[in-house]
This record gives sequence, C-alpha cells and structure tokens, in this order.
Amino acid sequence: MVSGRLYLAGLAHLQKVNHSLVAPATLTGIAQALAQHANLDSFIDLLSAHLNAPKIHHQAIEHTQKQIDKIINLT
Repeated sequence: MVSGRLYLAGLAHLQKVNHSLVAPATLTGIAQALAQHANLDSFIDLLSAHLNAPKIHHQAIEHTQKQIDKIINLT
C-alpha cells in the first residue's frame, strides 16, 4: 500500500512549476463538473488533458519516492 505522503514532493513540484493540474481554476472546474456528473469516466475525462501532458522530470522527487518505497517494503 502506498501512502498519500509519498507524493507530497510531487505536488510541491507541480505547484512550483505552475502545472495546470494544480491551478485553483482547474481544481474548481473539476470539482464543479464532478458535482454535476460524479463518476469515474467524467473524472478521467476532466483530467485527460493534464494527464496526457508531457511528464515533468524531477530527479529529487523520483529519488524521494524510491526511498519511501524501500522503507515501505521493509515494514
């Protein structure tokens, strides 16, 4: 099982580079759309433009995730 804390560094990086996925307007739009059509297909459609964007490579994030995975596997 992967902890939600695993991705906090990723979220911070997305905020730092002003990724559209974490923009308040994007999140508000997603929340409002889901309030009207709350289902997985709608959610995926709303995120598709952001999920299909080129991957942001950040070595520190990847390293942190690998180290946390190792710790999780030891427990």
